[in-house]
Amino acid sequence: RFIQIVCSYCPVVIVADNIQWADQSSLDLIETWMMDSSNAQLMIVGCYRSNLVHGDGSEIAGRANAHHGIHPVQRTIDALEASKRTRCFRILHVEISELQVDGVE
Repeated sequence: RFIQIVCSYCPVVIVADNIQWADQSSLDLIETWMMDSSNAQLMIVGCYRSNLVHGDGSEIAGRANAHHGIHPVQRTIDALEASKRTRCFRILHVEISELQVDGVE
């Protein structure tokens, strides 16, 4: 309810870094916030390591659903993508390549 109240007064940006390590309850909360139409002024920026979420599965053995092999973050993204047709939000994917040593010198 706190997010709803704040969003009714001004835009809110929440940045969640390393969500590849988030527990299911935290991912459910993000999904709930995104699905709530009263949070129209809410922007959530979720950052994760794509090789851990979209990898071949070897890196996510402990985090993936045993019977689906899908990382919890990917399941959340899939659920949001499926419901965005009936909700007023959009999902933007921005992939950033690895930083090279010569890029920081």
